Amino acid sequence: MTNKKATKWILLPAAVIGILILVSGYSDLDVIIQIRQAVLQYAGYLLGLILFFAIVDFILGRIRNLGDKNSSFINNFITIAVFFAVLIYGLSNSFENQGFQKTILDMQRSVESGLAGLICIVMIGGLYRLSKFRKGRLKTFFVLSAIIFLIIYSGIFYFFPENQVLLSILGFIQTLPMGGIYGLLLGIGIGGLVTGIRVLFLAEHPYNERKR
Repeated sequence: MTNKKATKWILLPAAVIGILILVSGYSDLDVIIQIRQAVLQYAGYLLGLILFFAIVDFILGRIRNLGDKNSSFINNFITIAVFFAVLIYGLSNSFENQGFQKTILDMQRSVESGLAGLICIVMIGGLYRLSKFRKGRLKTFFVLSAIIFLIIYSGIFYFFPENQVLLSILGFIQTLPMGGIYGLLLGIGIGGLVTGIRVLFLAEHPYNERKR
């Protein structure tokens, strides 16, 4: 069986399971809900396991590159130090600890905010370069909306006299980007899950195992 045929057979059950899970969200039967929860729980464990091996492989690569003169020693050293600091902190605290949970939430918010900011910058930069060659209304609206949100989040409107109508409008506008941000993060998570399933069934080789 060729690799293309194997990939199709591997993706077929993954696609069927994904569609069934999405459709099961519209059912109230206890059996279907239990099956959906079991599949999602298994997928979470599977994704966590794959990410763990990916992180270990990444750190081992950084350790091997410490003696490489062509790579950045400071970058590799900081990455390794931060990894072991987080690992020691996580192993030395229980999940029931309120301070530990607060630290996790703070780190999660920081990562989400940083990722959302990077996505926004990359999209604005790419759209600006693309608009030089291909002009369109959608691109213009996107750039204008980015400028409007930057002005709103700058806090300049808080220096104006308090107006309930203006505050209501600003509050509604500020909630709009959150849907897009969580949608992007959800898409990244689903993409990681699909990639993990493909790696598990040897449909993908992201770490160049074929060349080793």
